[in-house]
Amino acid sequence: MNAEYLKQIVEAFRKLHHCGCEHESTVPVREMFQGKVAWDGDVETMRLIGHLKADKGYAWGFKEPEGRWEITTVLRIPPVTSPQTAVKIALAAAAKDRAKIDRRI
Repeated sequence: MNAEYLKQIVEAFRKLHHCGCEHESTVPVREMFQGKVAWDGDVETMRLIGHLKADKGYAWGFKEPEGRWEITTVLRIPPVTSPQTAVKIALAAAAKDRAKIDRRI
């Protein structure tokens, strides 16, 4: 994990969840759906500092071609209890958002 990537994750938690954080670990996660890989990558586990409801958070992301970082953050609040469930919940939320957009078109 490079320093710029970690800096972007820390900034995302600060902006989105109004808390600080420290890196704890990197966990590889592969999520399958209907026999196909839905997501495959590393999830960063972060210890949260100053959040009222969660002590940990999970994050992953990528750098878009134009140079902007796309970071996903998920708080460890049940049903999210692990990097794996964080990815599942994020995928489900993204699918739900896409369905809303499809209905508007």
